[in-house]
Amino acid sequence: MSIGSRLAGQRACGAVMAASVTLGCPRGAHAETPLEPVELSYLAPESCPSRAEFLAEIQRSTARIRLAEAGTAARHFEITIEPTGQTGRFSIDGGSQGVRAVRGGDCAEVSRLLAFATALAADPDARATETSSAVAAFPMMTEANDVPPGAPQTPPAATADAKPATIFPASVPSVRPAQRLVWSAAGFGFAKSASAPGLTLGAGAFGEVVLTQVTLRPTFRLGLGYSAKDVTQDQGRIELATEFLTLEACSASLRRRNLTFLPCVRGQGGRRVAAGHDLPHSRSEGRPFLELGIAGHLRWRLVSSLFLELAGAMLFPVIRDQVLILPSDTVYQVPRVGGLGELALGFEFGDQNRK
Repeated sequence: MSIGSRLAGQRACGAVMAASVTLGCPRGAHAETPLEPVELSYLAPESCPSRAEFLAEIQRSTARIRLAEAGTAARHFEITIEPTGQTGRFSIDGGSQGVRAVRGGDCAEVSRLLAFATALAADPDARATETSSAVAAFPMMTEANDVPPGAPQTPPAATADAKPATIFPASVPSVRPAQRLVWSAAGFGFAKSASAPGLTLGAGAFGEVVLTQVTLRPTFRLGLGYSAKDVTQDQGRIELATEFLTLEACSASLRRRNLTFLPCVRGQGGRRVAAGHDLPHSRSEGRPFLELGIAGHLRWRLVSSLFLELAGAMLFPVIRDQVLILPSDTVYQVPRVGGLGELALGFEFGDQNRK
């Protein structure tokens, strides 16, 4: 071999080594980047993938994320899938650092899109993967540089038909707090102790709206109801009936999986009617009434948008009427404090985005 050819070979070898070092540096830097600790909340209907499956889907797109330990400073990722299962939302730190909405054909697809959005928020180099039935582990990691067992050291390559751009299609805008509403309607039965002697049974219906993007998720409920009870005396029978409207202001922020607790302030008013039967000179008389108080509702989502709700209230009558049989027989006087119990069955209509 000549001197010239030997020098050329040394230059070529040096170029290959230099290229190898240059290409290897980004991988080494990526591997040394600390895993980001995050707090993650996941709220979805029972028909959707579980929290463990959702976390596994995130890990399939990136290994650069870990769940934060208690007391550790971390960003908060909130994932919510609406009861319909066809729309979902991903927000960071309550929406102050970003909010995105997704739409899909079913809950599984929406969950996958939100998992990839979560992965991208923690790792801009995350890659979309093909749909798979495999479920990977997503253990809690304590060291900043730990990588989950079996996780790849570098993000997997994008598949030919993966289209990350479809995560946030143009037809699904970013969510604006004042435009997201959840509607509900239900029928209810109740037992009340403030309108007549003993328990008075009745029924009614209500409509409800929740401002989902406002702190504490304020909830407003308007209802109507009717109750009646007969009181029998020696002289005859008196029918006591109430026709009323209810208005409640609540907070729906206390949620865990399929359970929601709504503490409320309540006002209700209408007309109380006393009608005499089998009495001399019987007549009927109606008077207005107003009651103020506090209430609590425990809602259990059964399947899809169907829910069952149990409620209790303490009411303070503003007007305390008396029902008399002349000349001096008192049939009933409204007490200073009354109780109310309700059982309701209804539907949630999901998020209604006006834009």
